[in-house]
Amino acid sequence: MFHPTRHCTWFLLCCCLLVTCYLQDTLLFAASTTAPTSRNVSATKTSPDRTKMRRRAVRRGFAWIKKYIEKHWKVLSTDGLCVLAELAVNDDIELKKQVITFGQQIAKRLITIFLEEDGIEDKDDLLEAIEVLGYADVLQYDTSKLLAKVKKELVTYNTAKKLLGVSLSELPTLSGEPLYDLLIDTYTLERASAHLSLNLRRSVTLHHVLRLLRQRTYLSFDQDKDPDKENAEDSAYLATHVVFVMNNYGQLRLPPSALPKVYPYVRRNFHVGLQNKDVELLAEFLDVLRTVGFDETNDKMVAQGTAFLLRTQKQDGSWGDWEQEKDPYDALHYTWCGVLGLRGRGFLKGTKFGHYIKRTLHKLQSPTTRRAAKR
Repeated sequence: MFHPTRHCTWFLLCCCLLVTCYLQDTLLFAASTTAPTSRNVSATKTSPDRTKMRRRAVRRGFAWIKKYIEKHWKVLSTDGLCVLAELAVNDDIELKKQVITFGQQIAKRLITIFLEEDGIEDKDDLLEAIEVLGYADVLQYDTSKLLAKVKKELVTYNTAKKLLGVSLSELPTLSGEPLYDLLIDTYTLERASAHLSLNLRRSVTLHHVLRLLRQRTYLSFDQDKDPDKENAEDSAYLATHVVFVMNNYGQLRLPPSALPKVYPYVRRNFHVGLQNKDVELLAEFLDVLRTVGFDETNDKMVAQGTAFLLRTQKQDGSWGDWEQEKDPYDALHYTWCGVLGLRGRGFLKGTKFGHYIKRTLHKLQSPTTRRAAKR
């Protein structure tokens, strides 16, 4: 027999149950995108003293970097400017001012060299000049004269093969250092294009390279049978630089879902950096984890990595056995990684490159992943 009151009651109970489930799912999704959690979460919050220690270590590291770049700026060329552009994006206002001021000085010297009659002699010089154009977005210096010269030089290098050394059909065959170089070079073109609102791209773009690398399977250290683990190390640095390119070297926060292969790879190999006391590898892994929103308050790996870097910084502010390196870039890289692994995040919103990455990720995601991201 039909009972209107009883059926109405059941209907209301079902509606309440559905609404409760929906709200639970919504809250869980919001938590996963705004406050990432880890299976290695530590319940201990970061003390104010630890935060001060990190900031103090970064400032000491910058003091060393400044002296080193001042001494070797010609040899380092745009690499010296790169570390300053990265370090300029942080949550330490006073440090940011110092970095920008010094960065402007180095940029002015480099621009003067590029503007000389023989300042741009080949495609490598041209790509470095374009790199200088791109860093002006955070270091805030004038690029008008350099831009005019770059435009003229680009007429000669009007194809991907001429400028990047590779055609689109050759892209799937690349591996190792050539693939890494192409990632950085296409990023350089895209960053400058976004900052200048000018199309510097060629037929091989950053989108093509990211499509290849984002889903790539990276070789873990336990999978590398060679004693020196050289292949695994190359794979690790390629993986971290995919992230650095996507987050514009620390400017943008990325969700773990944007890094379907790299994020779990970093988790799986993080212990290697700790065990080997490898400052560079550990700091780059730490930088990746901070990029997706983890810090000492919610992640045990980040807490362990931070403690290691604070413990191993030298009295002069540097890290690693840099004195043994013959190449100034290799010597700088220890401390470069150290400060970037510790620096407070200064994520930027609404940047042109950020909009580009958002559009690129949308294109790279499968329809299923896009639907999940909207829910």
